[in-house]
Amino acid sequence: LAEACSDPNAASGISIAGSEIADFCGSYTAKLNGVAVQGYWSLNDRACIIPTVPLTGTGRSWPVGTVTLSDAGFSASGLAVARNVDGTLEVFGRGQADTAIWHIRQNAGPDFGFTYDAWNSLGGETMLASHCAIANFDGSLEVFAVGTDGAVWHNFQNVPNADPTDWSGWNSLGGTVIGAPCVARNADGTLEVFACGTDNALWHISQTSALDWGSNWNSLGGQILAGFPVIPVICVGTNADGRLEVFVRGLDGAVYYSAQNQPNADPGNWAGWQALGKTQKVVQMAVASNADGRMELFAIGTDGVLWHISQTPAPDWGAAWNSLGGTFFGLLTVGTNLDGRLEVFVQGNNYGWWHIWQTA
Repeated sequence: LAEACSDPNAASGISIAGSEIADFCGSYTAKLNGVAVQGYWSLNDRACIIPTVPLTGTGRSWPVGTVTLSDAGFSASGLAVARNVDGTLEVFGRGQADTAIWHIRQNAGPDFGFTYDAWNSLGGETMLASHCAIANFDGSLEVFAVGTDGAVWHNFQNVPNADPTDWSGWNSLGGTVIGAPCVARNADGTLEVFACGTDNALWHISQTSALDWGSNWNSLGGQILAGFPVIPVICVGTNADGRLEVFVRGLDGAVYYSAQNQPNADPGNWAGWQALGKTQKVVQMAVASNADGRMELFAIGTDGVLWHISQTPAPDWGAAWNSLGGTFFGLLTVGTNLDGRLEVFVQGNNYGWWHIWQTA
């Protein structure tokens, strides 16, 4: 390859103009017509890409590789993303120095989708590492975290598209859980939070009406791989018909899922647990819905690679996982851009945040 001859050094970087200097894309490869090829830096996609490589069955194409979102070392752990009413994505991370929950918002200007504003603190120094975020029925964002007391706490924008400091402050939802909570919105607009209990079962609590929360947690059973020092891995998505579907890492390291039998189901009206591709062992995962309503599940495998699998069509799942490459630390979340393209955020081995997005 000409690039291999022109910049063979292992050092990498991007110039001020956005051009590749050194072999920045050297670690991003894919097979094209059976031949292993190296990706190259695209100014349009702001990523290392091999644009002619499709992912079978997804209906979307992706760049090969990711670009950095923040300086390495900003956050030690925890990552979540949600979309504001104006279409901008907002990313939440935990500060490495002060352990508070911080957030950064996508720039809505001419570089929409590629640049982000400054990081701002939401406080919450008594929160543990993991958290999640979502938009309420009115569009205001709400973030959930586990406190040092083992309870789930939440903080929300006072108005949709709120300024970085216009948030409610932290309040407790009770419960005794371990690891990260996750959240989804029911068909009627109410939010539902899921978390692993100290019994290794999956527990959940829901809003009784918009912005108001119930007081009782209920168990969905299951056996989640958890217990110090192993962190439980769970996430939840929404089917095209409005039914919530939750995913957990089981005792064997594989993915298992359960879904509501009908939209807005009562706590006991859920299907039994099923395995999803037992050959794929995961260390972290996240799920989102494509523009056509099909859910797509993303996971970092035990090999450090970013993998994904999608419904074909809903509610059935494909038989095979597909690789998006990379080598990652284990923190992962996914959001949906205004035009319906999915965007994945993940933490690299240098502790910096990286992201990759569908290109079509």
